[in-house]
Amino acid sequence: METNNKVIQLHDYIQANQQIKTIDDFRQKKLSLTPSDLITKRFWAFLVDITFIMICNIIINQSYALFIGKYLNGIPYQKKVDLLQGNFILSGIVFLTVYSGYFFYCNYILNGKTLGKKVMNLRVVNQEFIFDHSQFQSHISLKIAFQRTFGYLLCYLSFGIFFIFHFTSENRRGLPDFLSATQTVSDDWIQYVLDARNHQEEVIYLELKDLNIAA
Repeated sequence: METNNKVIQLHDYIQANQQIKTIDDFRQKKLSLTPSDLITKRFWAFLVDITFIMICNIIINQSYALFIGKYLNGIPYQKKVDLLQGNFILSGIVFLTVYSGYFFYCNYILNGKTLGKKVMNLRVVNQEFIFDHSQFQSHISLKIAFQRTFGYLLCYLSFGIFFIFHFTSENRRGLPDFLSATQTVSDDWIQYVLDARNHQEEVIYLELKDLNIAA
């Protein structure tokens, strides 16, 4: 990894009576660093996501109804009604496809940023990024995206029962987090971590030759 070299002209700081910045400056920012602090934001984020999914599902159903009405004029009226209302299995499959496809797309293509998480300034990161201090990027792989999507699918098929993991687990991780070894954190937390790791990577040279130090 390429190292960032920073040269500090120490006499400039002494003459201007300035404090050399350290990582402690970043600690003064008010951040939600613990997963339990984010549970409310995660609830609203999921509410935004499920609302968007339902809107997409309604649009698909309306498009299907328009197709039946426009292109199947030759079939009896009752048959049209049966096609529109009677096939609950098809409706369920369509909803689950939209539901699963949405979370997979957001996790894999958008790298852990669903619409709700974008609104609430949240992001999904893998555990390697959290514990490996040499990591500067958190990538959601294809495998992780499938695992998180499967977790969301199980939560839905359990009629929401599995969402209880968010409230009962010690670190407030949900079933999708456990299955994929990921965690939801705030954007501010990520920025804090990146600032801290960049600070640790810096090699600081103090130029003392220009200082007039009395013996």
